[in-house]
Amino acid sequence: MEGATGVALFGFALKAPAGAFFNLDALWREVEGLSSPGPAPALNAVTLQPSADARAVGFAETRRNVIAGVAALFLAGIAISGYAKGFGIILFGLAIAAFFWVRALFDNSEAMRRYKAAFHNAEAK
Repeated sequence: MEGATGVALFGFALKAPAGAFFNLDALWREVEGLSSPGPAPALNAVTLQPSADARAVGFAETRRNVIAGVAALFLAGIAISGYAKGFGIILFGLAIAAFFWVRALFDNSEAMRRYKAAFHNAEAK
């Protein structure tokens, strides 16, 4: 892998003289002779919680999608049920339009944009 990528993965290279065989026993004795680096340091797990404003923006986005979906499903259900008679295609088109209209009615894209920018900034750092 080191030869293929050009990246030194282990920080050392074993070189044997031409015609010599690799002696695993000798290498293993050297490994066993190394001293222990000691226990691993304790790492504090960082748990992050969204702010109240971020939770409110997320809830508003979820609510926006649920209301739009319910409105669209209601109109599509009427269109598919047969109660609309010849207007089923029109109601189905209205269901699609209602989905996007309700989402536009409850638009919170500016707040979402603000949090997405903060997320991408944090991710870049």
